Amino acid sequence: MADSVGLGKSFMASTIIEEFLNKKHPTWVPEGKDPSVMMILPPSIINQWEELLISSQYFLKDNKIDIIKDLNNFKIYNVSDKENKFLGKIAFLSLGKFQNLKEEDLKKFAKEYDFFVIDEAHKYRNKNTNRWKNVRKLQKKEDGFPNKFLLLTATPLNNSINDIFNLIRLFMDDTFAPFIVKGIPITDLIKNYKDLKKEFQQRDDDKIKRDLKKVATEIKQKVLDEIMILRTRKYIMEQFKDIKVNGKPLVFKDPIPYSLDYSPFYTEDYKSLIEAINNNINKILFEYTKVYGTRYVIFEEETLGGEEPAKKFIEVADLFKLLLGKRLESSIFSFETTLRRIYEKEKIFYNTFKMEMDRIKKKEDLKGIIERAIKRAKIEKELEEVKREYDIEGEEEKTWFDRVIDLLIEYGEEAWGEKKQYSDMDLFKFGLEIVIQNLENDLRYMEEIFKELDKLKEKENGEIKILGKLPADKKDIIDPLIYPHKNDPKFETLKQIIGSPSFKSEKLKDIPSLYRKKILIFTQYKDTAYYIYHNLLNWIKKEIDLHTWLKDKNNKIKIGLVTGDTDINAKVDYIKRFSPEANNGYEEVKKYGEIDILISTDALSEGVNLQDADVVINYDLPWNPMVIIQRVGRVNRIGNEKEVSMINYIPSKEIEVIVGILGKLKEKIDDITLIVGKDVKILSPEEEINIETFGEKIRDISKRTITI
Repeated sequence: MADSVGLGKSFMASTIIEEFLNKKHPTWVPEGKDPSVMMILPPSIINQWEELLISSQYFLKDNKIDIIKDLNNFKIYNVSDKENKFLGKIAFLSLGKFQNLKEEDLKKFAKEYDFFVIDEAHKYRNKNTNRWKNVRKLQKKEDGFPNKFLLLTATPLNNSINDIFNLIRLFMDDTFAPFIVKGIPITDLIKNYKDLKKEFQQRDDDKIKRDLKKVATEIKQKVLDEIMILRTRKYIMEQFKDIKVNGKPLVFKDPIPYSLDYSPFYTEDYKSLIEAINNNINKILFEYTKVYGTRYVIFEEETLGGEEPAKKFIEVADLFKLLLGKRLESSIFSFETTLRRIYEKEKIFYNTFKMEMDRIKKKEDLKGIIERAIKRAKIEKELEEVKREYDIEGEEEKTWFDRVIDLLIEYGEEAWGEKKQYSDMDLFKFGLEIVIQNLENDLRYMEEIFKELDKLKEKENGEIKILGKLPADKKDIIDPLIYPHKNDPKFETLKQIIGSPSFKSEKLKDIPSLYRKKILIFTQYKDTAYYIYHNLLNWIKKEIDLHTWLKDKNNKIKIGLVTGDTDINAKVDYIKRFSPEANNGYEEVKKYGEIDILISTDALSEGVNLQDADVVINYDLPWNPMVIIQRVGRVNRIGNEKEVSMINYIPSKEIEVIVGILGKLKEKIDDITLIVGKDVKILSPEEEINIETFGEKIRDISKRTITI
């Protein structure tokens, strides 16, 4: 079920669950068995689903419901009829618990439960993850009886057509029998599309483009229309003309996207910073990554059938340059904290090798020295971050230390050539001297960038002003302080569109004023979220014009911050205070005050209702365009009659050269538009809209031989 964001997928799924528990789909369970439903959900939305299915008056209102299990993020309810006759059960299980289940637990669940409902199903698009593999093990009971699946996502295609192919494989084995018996060569169609797409990227040819569209149409008609329900706002308006919500005619107002270019606000100091970054970033070797054995990472290109996946080796140093560029696209602060972490780690390796090099008499001595440096530099957090950001796996053909020795010998041979024969021990000592020199150079290049960063920081009584610091993290090597910057063009534009319209620059004439609006600000990174929050607090405290809007009668500032670290109860509190109408939160507003600006990472981009907002700001751009759809979907939902604005901060040309994010986003958007369609504009008003509807062939799901 892939209806557009905010069209009520949870209500439709709840209706099917209610029917199933009330024995209206008897063929979905083995004869003589009571129906059981398991919902596999991100932990942040379990409460929301419980409220809808168990507590509200919309569903199961004529049934008796008793909780029989209440563990952390795993709850089971028994459902009975009016006469107290047991009908079945429904379980709520968090994705985190599910992906770590063992084989015996999965077999037990496959036997015990008959209908699996998976919300935010796009999180299962990667076939290399435990969560994907675990869902596949639920397909059948031990006697071969097929279980039923309902996948819910507004974004079935995020990065490539592999996403959809992998979602289909969740509820279907590798024979694809239901397609094959109908004469639909699903694997060939997907492969043809991928091959043509690759060819089109290499050669922009009209014939290839026509062939690509033809295959895309075949996939839509022969594959997607068989297993997917996707309806758009336009479809709903056409099919249900007289429908009303809360007694009012149904109205949809698509969000209006604006592209905000902040480069006109560059000052000379900021230009100097960008120049220093461009001059130094490509010189940095990130040498320390090579001496803990992760010189390369592997990207596997997904293949179909039994083909061996193509492997691409990328130097970690190249990924770090891209990672730093992406942080710079997000905020000065995020860039600086990331670079300072790298600097401190390199410094530890540099000082350790300089101090202990003379003690190295054998390879085991070097191994011990490196292991001590790894521990001091807290490398574990860094490796986790790189893997999470790039979805990669490590190279395991050799041990990490074997790879380090190979590198040092390679360095030694390059330095001394073949003029003289040296022992391996001599060569790797020569190699270590080169490593030390490379580390020293890296530190010097980073220091050049830090000089320019320090010039931008506001000073108070001759000292750099400090607004706060990031929450302590024992895995972090630094304790980052948060500064205000006098020349941050990105934050300057944010202040201008939030503040009084009379002070808004002519350079922003095409961007609407957000003065006295309810504003939702999204960023990809926790660092940036804290930076925006503390800098806004600092600014609002000083701004007299904002007193009546962003300060309540008790002089409390009406902004909030939510990240992945925010406690679930605090998160719910912020949601209710920011969007009281959509979440029945007036009691919280009365107690703690209303919030008019809510800053969040993507911790709030899925599964929550924030319809009270007037505007969504994407302070940085995610790699995945459908994250932007999910973000604005928190506001753009059924019953929202507001005109919602979406403001996208677009990277300057200098930053785009480093990151290339706009080009990648546009390429992915083209793919999405071609395969599953797109009924809203994501980046700009000029974007193409292609409205598709799927599921016309699906009349009565319970009678279909193909499970969804």
